[in-house]
Amino acid sequence: METGLRIDVQAVAGSGDAVRVALTGPLDAKSVPAFQTEITVLQSRGMKRFILDMTEVKYVNSTGLSCLINLSESGGAGGRAVTLVALQPKVKIIFDTMNVTDFFKTALSVDAAAKDLVKKPGTVVRREGSSTKIGRVSPPTVKVPPPPKNPIVRFFRRVFFGGRS
Repeated sequence: METGLRIDVQAVAGSGDAVRVALTGPLDAKSVPAFQTEITVLQSRGMKRFILDMTEVKYVNSTGLSCLINLSESGGAGGRAVTLVALQPKVKIIFDTMNVTDFFKTALSVDAAAKDLVKKPGTVVRREGSSTKIGRVSPPTVKVPPPPKNPIVRFFRRVFFGGRS
């Protein structure tokens, strides 16, 4: 079955557990199974970090987005096992709209992503109040301010908002 997605894999020099994966075509319900099969093969060979060259990916739907998030989480304690390179504007809008951009490292070029992988290993990021797994970056959370100490404000809140101060 033709999926419309072409996958080109190359080793990253200086890193034994990273690989560059260039994608050409849409990442959608038709192409995700082939992509997941290729990633599973790479993971069975010991690859843990992936530089995804998204230069030629013009369309990503929810299935593709879910697949990428799952791949990023598969990196273990450090999370963010995926570096996305050269996201196209329409695809970046989808990532930003769904508020998932923080789950991935990003780079402008494959060379910059490769240098970053070789330079330093992934770090564990813990965010206070996050409802996500430890080690995975979550979108910013909104903190609720503490109740006011002013008795007049407490009184008006009690009267107008049902006893909560």
